[in-house]
Amino acid sequence: MKKLILVLIGLTVLFPLAAFAAGEQEKEGIVEIEFFQRKREVVDLFDELIAKFEAENPGIKVEQIHVSDHDQVLQSRLAANDVPDVLTHWPNKADYVQAAMDGFYLDITGDSVADGALPGVIDSITLANGKNYAVPVSV
Repeated sequence: MKKLILVLIGLTVLFPLAAFAAGEQEKEGIVEIEFFQRKREVVDLFDELIAKFEAENPGIKVEQIHVSDHDQVLQSRLAANDVPDVLTHWPNKADYVQAAMDGFYLDITGDSVADGALPGVIDSITLANGKNYAVPVSV
């Protein structure tokens, strides 16, 4: 249950490499969140977690997007300033670091969203500028 809660927090706030720069859209009181994730092998798991999350949060709709060429599609979207609301990424990749430094991702340094992370994990994903833009999620 603790793992589920951490994952759901990640879905609503940001996922590794949160990017609320685009912001959520509202239609008739429904908050829509685009969750752009890179791992094909967890699509079904995230579908289950999203369904549970939406059942517990009826005012929020999460759309999971998975594409086989995640990195290329994400770079194209960032170039067009079309930033997914929530996304997964590897925090040690140069394109992630550059996008964070360019202001595409939300600085969550000191935010309680990562309070459940193992000791030292947040330090390992904090960038050279001393800021953190990600929460660790392992599924």
